[in-house]
Amino acid sequence: MFYIFTLPMILKHINQIPVIAEAHGAKYAVLSPGSRVAPLTLAFTRYKKIECFTLSDERSAAFAAMGMAEASSTPVVIACTSGTAASNYIPAVTEAYYRQIPMVILTADRPPEWIDQWDGQTIRQNNLYSNHIKRSFELPVDTSHEDAQWQSNRIINEAFIEAKKHPCGPVHVNIPLREPFYPEPGENFKFERKVRIIENGEITRSIPLNILSDLEKKYKESRNVLILAGQSNISRENQEKLSDWARRKNIPVITDIISNCFNVDTAITKADIFLKTLKESEFNKLNPDLIISFGKSIISKNTKIYLRLRINRKQEHWYVGINEFLSDPLQNLTKTIDVEIDQFLDQTMDWENKDPKYLKSWQAKEEKAEAKLNSILGKNGETLNELSVSKAILQSLPENTNLHLANSMPVRWVNFISGKGRNLHIIANRGTSGIDGTISTAMGHSIVKSDKYNVILTGDLSFFYDRNSLWHNYDYKNLCIVIMNNRSGGIFGLIDGPSRQPESNEWFETRQMLTARNIARDHKLQYFKCTTTTHIAEAKELIKSSSGRIIIEIFTEPDHNKKVFKALFQ
Repeated sequence: MFYIFTLPMILKHINQIPVIAEAHGAKYAVLSPGSRVAPLTLAFTRYKKIECFTLSDERSAAFAAMGMAEASSTPVVIACTSGTAASNYIPAVTEAYYRQIPMVILTADRPPEWIDQWDGQTIRQNNLYSNHIKRSFELPVDTSHEDAQWQSNRIINEAFIEAKKHPCGPVHVNIPLREPFYPEPGENFKFERKVRIIENGEITRSIPLNILSDLEKKYKESRNVLILAGQSNISRENQEKLSDWARRKNIPVITDIISNCFNVDTAITKADIFLKTLKESEFNKLNPDLIISFGKSIISKNTKIYLRLRINRKQEHWYVGINEFLSDPLQNLTKTIDVEIDQFLDQTMDWENKDPKYLKSWQAKEEKAEAKLNSILGKNGETLNELSVSKAILQSLPENTNLHLANSMPVRWVNFISGKGRNLHIIANRGTSGIDGTISTAMGHSIVKSDKYNVILTGDLSFFYDRNSLWHNYDYKNLCIVIMNNRSGGIFGLIDGPSRQPESNEWFETRQMLTARNIARDHKLQYFKCTTTTHIAEAKELIKSSSGRIIIEIFTEPDHNKKVFKALFQ
């Protein structure tokens, strides 16, 4: 496919970028205001085949773009002006890198001769994200020669190819620009057919037969096999395939809430609770001979600690997935299998079934942990605490809801409960597990997928930290924000180390008395305050109604939360 421009400006290579982006599947661009970025802004906004959004806070803009990319499964463009604007992208870029979400980052820059010359809005932008990016490129500053035009075209094509290539991820293109940035009045700004598009055809990987045979031999030698599912956007079809595979073979699937595998028939969702208190005499019943893991991060520290400690000399641990780096969080990896999990399941469907005794051992622990959880919830039913609030929110969600979980405690409380039996999709920024970006990421989902209901469960600090996510002019009616406000960073009151220090309240928990009422008013959102169990019942009805543009703020006491948390592990 070819396009060309009839434009008397010297920036013809810039005006090719949106055309190349669209040809590679991009549907959205998030642009932040600035002067140096003006040529990119004009090129994208005048090219009507890509929907453009302007978000002023670059940190929030990048997380919103990441949410758009995740929601649409397409590479999303972000573009900003020079200087610290580009630095504000870093949190979202690192998150997208570890979550394998495709983004193409375009940073307008000063010409190279002005770097380190105390010129305004000038920093060292080339390779700014180099440790957390798939590839970094820089366009030529002088494109008057046709070879430089060819180079620029090739780089932009390569950037989009790289962002989409498995494993997907962010790619950076730094773009030095000299003035003039703006077309003169009456200048012809017309897109015509004739721009080179370089296509890339990825081949589906499969396990070679000789390797598959060796794997099956190891599998047959293993009596106790378990699957460990890390963070995943696994499709409904592949969830069912995994469920069928594990059920037939009598294999437990250890899941976190963020694995989106909690509805697998043999799912073990309460490992984080019962592995903490497991007696030494019970270890052997649960010890695996073979671990098959897939996905990314795991929330449960207790699961990781247990599986690290239960190393034996004959144990095998296979990781199934395609990554840029070798990850061994359990410290016992023996083999990597470079295919996606669905391909692995397809090729191993006829492997032998295992004795159900091992699965039943895990399921017995799961049932006891479930009973313990319900007992704790029953004892604290009239007291507002974050565990009971999390369960109430889960119960109120309509089918097919996107549930966005903030880091620190919200994602952990929901992980204790699990989403078993619910048709939900869980989203969390667990690539780097930072406090920033939860609301912005969900906002990106809401803006581009108006038919999908999005509910956020967040703590107060995460919400206030990301309040600029609401600062834009775009309509959305499908976003409900639930804040558990304990007036502090509650996780530090639950961890033994910081909670024992006399400085804890000020320097770790950072107590504060803010509420979200005025933020809701400023951004024209409905606001509902919860301080009693009666209010919770009303809040559940508000969530069930799927009416977006609402903030529900639920106030809990840190001491109650701490009591419930400790009861889970007694």
